[in-house]
Parts: sequence; structure tokens; C-alpha cells
Amino acid sequence: MSSTIFEKKKNKKRMDKFEANCSELIDQGYRRRDILFSERADIWKGILYVLPVILVQAFTFPLLVQDEHRFSALWKLILFIAVGYLVLVLVHELIHGLFWGMFAKNHFKDVGFGVSKGGNPYCYCGSTLTTGQYLLGALMPTVILGIGTWIAAIVMKNFQMLLLSMLIIGGGAGDMVVAKSVLSLDMEDKEILCCDHPNELGLVVFEKDMRNEKGTK
Repeated sequence: MSSTIFEKKKNKKRMDKFEANCSELIDQGYRRRDILFSERADIWKGILYVLPVILVQAFTFPLLVQDEHRFSALWKLILFIAVGYLVLVLVHELIHGLFWGMFAKNHFKDVGFGVSKGGNPYCYCGSTLTTGQYLLGALMPTVILGIGTWIAAIVMKNFQMLLLSMLIIGGGAGDMVVAKSVLSLDMEDKEILCCDHPNELGLVVFEKDMRNEKGTK
């Protein structure tokens, strides 16, 4: 019960801060647009985005296999993948927070962490960021952990690490959906700011038509 009350207070504080920021931006001439996702439906779109990378990784698998007894200790493989993935999922969210915190107005005070209704850990940034800053924070975990472990697997000739890398890149499918949504925005003659939605799965986009700004000067 106490944890539920704490969560409600945290969500209310987050919402109040968002609404104040939203009102300020609207007063400055920005138009608000919510982009929301379905945790189950949109994940399949993300998997399609990362599937080409995973297929390329699969072709490197034979290069890392060193002997015919590679599956003799299957339990060790399962343990390595399970523990490694759990740790890297948490590091994944910390990397989101690290990059977004560097750009946020109040830095790491604007960054928070939690667990979604579907049981997935998440990182939340309540500060508005430019599209470039938001994209950087969204993509860096998959790039650093997924591509990083892939390179390490090739250098070390470790197929267990390759499997872990494939899982990490697959786990970044949701971030790819977010990135695709931001990149699909019409940015011509517009100033665009992005932030995470305070209580829904998705983001909020604030757009200002800069042609009107130029016309007044």
C-alpha cells in the first residue's frame, strides 16, 4: 500500500511539473502534440527495424564458433545470457538517463526511473530537449551496449557474447520506434522540442512555426 501511495505522489509531482512546463511553452507559441505507443503492438514495429542488424550478426556466428563441443555446458550459456542481459537492461536505462541528464534543463534532477505496467524498466526525462538531444539519449544504449558487445564478441571470438549482443539490440526495439517517430516529424521551418510523456508510453512534441518568427523581424 505504501509503495502505491508513493508512486501516486511521484506521478502527481511529475504531472504537475509537466503541465507547468507545457503551459510555459504554449505561451511562447509552441503547439503540443502527443505521440503515444502501444507496449505490445509497437514493439513488433521496432523488431522489424532492428531485424536487419540481427541478421547481419547471425552471419558472424560461424566465425566465433571454435569447436564442436560449444554447447556441452548449456546451463553455463543460459546463466551467462540471463545474468548478462539482466545487468545490461539496467545499464541500458542508466545510459538513457546519462545522456538525457546532460542536456536537461535541471540535468539529472529531471531524470527518473521506474517500471511500466508491463513490467519493463524505463527511464523518464521530464525536461524538453531538441530532437538531436532526444534522439541521442534514445539511441545510445543500443549503440553502446548492442554494437559494443558485438565488436567485443568478434575481437574475443566469443559466441556467447554475440548472442547477448543480439538480445540487447532486439531489446532496443522500442527505442527504434521512438527514434523513427521523431525522425518522421516535419522539421522544415520549425523549432521542435521533445520530452517523455509524464504518464503514458510515448513522448510529447512541441512545435513552433519559425516562418512566423522570421516574418515579425
